[in-house]
Amino acid sequence: MVDSKVPDGLVETPFGLLWLEVENAWKARQSRSRIKTFCVNHLSRGTQLSLLAPELHLLRVVIVGTSTGAIDAVVRTLAEAHVEGELSDCQAGEVDLVLLPIDKSLNPGSMVVENLFWDKLS
Repeated sequence: MVDSKVPDGLVETPFGLLWLEVENAWKARQSRSRIKTFCVNHLSRGTQLSLLAPELHLLRVVIVGTSTGAIDAVVRTLAEAHVEGELSDCQAGEVDLVLLPIDKSLNPGSMVVENLFWDKLS
């Protein structure tokens, strides 16, 4: 737990931790605001990676969603923070968006990977 936020998953890579947030449905602004606050407080501002645990640094935040609506709501919240100067370009570049649609039979569709800064804000 970091700042009262528990990740939906953590992936340890040789370069740092990937913090996973899984969004299966549209979330209320308060819930999206917690993701925004975590990103603002813990993603790098271009100098050094945030230490989450002894010798474990945060590399990226990955938002995984099963629908465009769920991801788009988080993107809007992060885009507002970017426009207001809370979320830097560097931090926005450390947020990846993964759409993994699932049909009614729970079969996965084609995965789409985008970057918040390069694909949504630029």
